[in-house]
Formats: sequence, C-alpha cells, structure tokens
Amino acid sequence: DYYYEDTHSPGARDIIAEDMRYSDEIQQEDIDICEQVQRGLNSRAYDRGRYSVKRETGVYHFHALIREAYGRILS
Repeated sequence: DYYYEDTHSPGARDIIAEDMRYSDEIQQEDIDICEQVQRGLNSRAYDRGRYSVKRETGVYHFHALIREAYGRILS
C-alpha cells in the first residue's frame, strides 16, 4: 500500500505512476530471484545453507554486522 497526500495534481500523478512502475520492476526482480533460488534448492548440487551465495551476499553481510554489534554490546 502507498500513501500520497497529493493524488490529484498532474505532478503528483506523474510521481505516483513512476513509483508504481519502479515498484513493479522491483517486484519482478524479486520474483525472478526467488524462482531461481527455488530451482537451485531442487538441484542435486545443493546441500544446505542459510544464504544463496550468488544472491544474498548483502543479506549475509548485514546479518554479520548485526551479529558483530550484538557481540560488542553483550560482551
């Protein structure tokens, strides 16, 4: 869902249309990635793991930063 205070002016309509186009693009990229990961999970080469080496390096890095920060706080 989206909230826009101004939805009626021509400029607002252009912004909303561009936001929707961009959101659709990102959603399609996410769908493609999820489908590729699911295909990979079904391959004989897949053993197990928490992250997709090709697709989730950013997620892994973010989680490592959080783990490190919690380690400093809790020690």
